[in-house]
Amino acid sequence: MMKKLKKTILKYLKAGLSYSQVSWAMTLGVTLGLFPIYGLSSFMCLGLAWATRLNAPIMLAATYSMSFVKPLLIIPFLKLGEWLFQAEPMRIGLAALMQRFAESPWATLAEFGWSFVHALSGWLVVIPLLLPVLYRICSILVTPLAIPVLKKHTPRDKPYVCDAMFFARIRPTNGPPPPAQRAATTEPGGAISPPNGVPLS
Repeated sequence: MMKKLKKTILKYLKAGLSYSQVSWAMTLGVTLGLFPIYGLSSFMCLGLAWATRLNAPIMLAATYSMSFVKPLLIIPFLKLGEWLFQAEPMRIGLAALMQRFAESPWATLAEFGWSFVHALSGWLVVIPLLLPVLYRICSILVTPLAIPVLKKHTPRDKPYVCDAMFFARIRPTNGPPPPAQRAATTEPGGAISPPNGVPLS
């Protein structure tokens, strides 16, 4: 999954997708990949990609990359939701619940509907706090992939550096402008010296 995500990111970086767009698409994909109810993440991902105009393949790849993390967080989300609602804890294990949901989803929803609501509530409480951290992590992960692409497709007179201390943004350096773009200067005696390569009319 991670190799597929890396390949997808590189593909769209080379196609001209901006560093910020890649980082946000990856962040939102990871966020939806942690959604505690199975079967909805992909549809939510496509809807959010359409609404935000972010890259859907990167979001989907990031969502699928969280498939091994999601089961570890469902119970914490559920416990948090139960605490918020002051509800009785669920009396069935996660594995048994998933098996029953796969066999008869509607009957399971009718019986354990409030448990799904509790898990969703826990996710909604945690995600706004987690989103800046996820964006920071995704930005750091995208940086080593983006820098070679930028170096290859950026003119030599506009080098790029990684500003890892400020949300790992990639920003242009304030290097000297090329000779043809330098402003005309005034020489001693009042004579005007034109820029290199630019005739003075």
